[in-house]
Amino acid sequence: MVDVGEHNADVLSSILSPLRLHGAYHSDWHLHHAWAVQGRPEPRALIHYMLIGTATITFGTGERHHLAAGDLAMFPRGAAHVVSGVPCTNAPYISDLLPERAPGSAAVLTLGDPSTPQIGRMLCAGLDYDSSGEYLLYRMLPDVLIVRRDRIATQPLLAHLLDGILAETNSPGNGTEAVQLRSFELAYLLGLRLALHDDIDTHVGRALRHPRLGDALIAINMHYSRPWTVQSLADLTGLPQSTFAREFTTTIGRTPASYLRDRRLLETRRLLECSADSLERIAVAVGYGSTIGLHQAFTREFGVTPGQYRRTFDESADDETTL
Repeated sequence: MVDVGEHNADVLSSILSPLRLHGAYHSDWHLHHAWAVQGRPEPRALIHYMLIGTATITFGTGERHHLAAGDLAMFPRGAAHVVSGVPCTNAPYISDLLPERAPGSAAVLTLGDPSTPQIGRMLCAGLDYDSSGEYLLYRMLPDVLIVRRDRIATQPLLAHLLDGILAETNSPGNGTEAVQLRSFELAYLLGLRLALHDDIDTHVGRALRHPRLGDALIAINMHYSRPWTVQSLADLTGLPQSTFAREFTTTIGRTPASYLRDRRLLETRRLLECSADSLERIAVAVGYGSTIGLHQAFTREFGVTPGQYRRTFDESADDETTL
């Protein structure tokens, strides 16, 4: 059996750690009659914590979710959505209302008709992360995960943290902005863990609860360069090869070989973005036996060759530098 270290099958940590989450901004929304706001897709995780009143989250597909006071909604990849007091599909954009959402910033936002009594309050935050660390399982998360108030009450750490965020918002002091950003980071991680623990409908939730697949998933996530076979991965789980392959595919929605290939290609993309290594060196680093095999797999997955991707990324970085 291949020794991959003592990870105690902590699959969620292996998914979240490479993201390097860090608080970007937070805002305190005061809600009045006919309030509504929408967000364009953002390359960050988002949090809505409903303090007072109710809200409806609406996606472009027509999918809707309702929030009551005390509920926590998390958007792992910043999906576009409308949040409003009553269901609607048209609302001002948050980027127009708060155009200066600089890293580390905080703001108070009044939504709806300010001449009417306040009917609700929501705390919101954005968390930036390194997209190159976005493993396949994280990319498979749903657009929104919601933890209800009564469920939060069963988790003292999360419940006390949210109470602390509210107290810090109501009575700010020296260091409040930094404290709030770190607090929202932890709230997101705790909320995500709780939501996925209860989730029975997605591949990610099923993967986290599976009693035997954790070591194989961590091995692929963290040791993708090793020459894994279905048998060697099955050995990590203690399952027969055919049982492992079936359980993995049913739980994750991908075969072990497909999941391993995607993990290697994501790492290839990261190295093309952040290093000057040759494709030959990258192929070795990510576990491909040949440069040709990596070139073909990368082109099939992303629609461009590795060289074209690197040039496009370099040009984009140069444009941002000259702005």
